[in-house]
Amino acid sequence: YAINCYNATILRSILAMAGKDGVPSMLPADLDMKYRFRIDGRLDTPQSLHRRSTELADGDWRVALVLCNGRVAGPPLHRRVFLADLLDGQLSQAAVAALANPQVVFVMHGIEKQLQLCRPLYDARAALVNDYVRNTGSTDATVLAALLDVSDRLRREELNAAVGYAVVVLPENRMVNSVEPPIPPEQQSALSKLGAFTIVKPA
Repeated sequence: YAINCYNATILRSILAMAGKDGVPSMLPADLDMKYRFRIDGRLDTPQSLHRRSTELADGDWRVALVLCNGRVAGPPLHRRVFLADLLDGQLSQAAVAALANPQVVFVMHGIEKQLQLCRPLYDARAALVNDYVRNTGSTDATVLAALLDVSDRLRREELNAAVGYAVVVLPENRMVNSVEPPIPPEQQSALSKLGAFTIVKPA
């Protein structure tokens, strides 16, 4: 409930800042404190809801990846609301999806070899490693090993190239994490409609 409330109030805060040109492209640093919302008779800010969600998580690092702050660099918004009876499975599913996002985990090759984690995941890395140790009994657990254990197959192939890389915070990006809405079929051009067709070749 606290997760859903946080995500909803962040979205509402962004919409409250919208002008004639739509939502702002850059979000203020104090977005989570800018507005207050009456929830169950009590005035709450997104910040207080975030704090409550983290406290109720009781060390479950996956919760850090479902609290969407609306920014490009950070956890994406999950497709569905979180339900009490399905919460464990939903958190696992959301964590796998989030870890596949380069705005959550990014591997920087070149001169500076870094494994960059978005701030929420970076702050929860100790809980991530503890969870990995609890599940595997590993005695030499690392952040990378824990990430490899949770990620899907394609992401594991990418992360394997980051062995020995320094674990750092992903650079902050306060641009709004927006997605272009789909174009209604009646407004699509003939060319874009052709792009929607799949050409099947006979065997």
